[in-house]
Amino acid sequence: MESPTVSVIIPAYNSEKFIGEAIASVLNQSFQDYEIIVVNDGSDDGTESVVKSLATDRLRYFYQTNSGPAQARNSAIDRSQGELIAFLDSDDTWYPDKLERQVSYLNRRTDTAAVYCQLMFVGDSFSRLKTFPDRHFFKSGRVFDDLLRWNFILPSSVLIRKSLLQEVGGFDPDRSVRGFEDWELWLRIASKHQFGFIPQVLGEHRYHSDNHSYQTVKGKDAFLNGLQTLFAIADKKIGLSQSQREIAHSTLNQVKGCGSNWRNLNELYQLLFDV
Repeated sequence: MESPTVSVIIPAYNSEKFIGEAIASVLNQSFQDYEIIVVNDGSDDGTESVVKSLATDRLRYFYQTNSGPAQARNSAIDRSQGELIAFLDSDDTWYPDKLERQVSYLNRRTDTAAVYCQLMFVGDSFSRLKTFPDRHFFKSGRVFDDLLRWNFILPSSVLIRKSLLQEVGGFDPDRSVRGFEDWELWLRIASKHQFGFIPQVLGEHRYHSDNHSYQTVKGKDAFLNGLQTLFAIADKKIGLSQSQREIAHSTLNQVKGCGSNWRNLNELYQLLFDV
């Protein structure tokens, strides 16, 4: 069997409730030259049974002891055979033309490392909440300074060249960046490469009390500590200019200015962006 063009990577932890819909959204893609790699990150629910019930020759399943989403994604990247990598969280879904549009984009723009799109925020039962943030918030090209202002790139929205991931070293599994793994990776990539953006909603991001970002970032102090660590790591690995340090400082002050009543990312978003 020839290597596929795209490897779809799905990290899963106690995902039995939603992962079937995530996998189905890949199987329903108009672009069909892909493989699916599910890494079960130590689940103790029925995740394995759901995945195996959907078994096809395009789906590969692996189990690891719980190590966090960064290590799960890295493990899948190491096993992947495609030249392009697409990330899909186990509780998110794609619209049928997502891969087709993004593969076409990267084929046309060989100077672009990765392309992302908008996602619709939905609730537990796929009730639509909002397209967040509004379109003007998103950037393309050299986006490093913009990413110091906020992380506007959700993992499930991204298609990226595998060679680029290998170049920068994948996700940082260090627990000090837990909850900020994707943001930290985008900063490393954006320091050297361009991001493309398709200004359309091509999937749905389910936001609920059990998902990773909701659980990881609980309260102002935890988020600010994580954000300070993120910017310190970026400065150490990349080397920020004085103006970039000022942008990062401004972001910290913006979050500090939101008061202390918010308990998680959803409530912080409401305060920062009026969603």
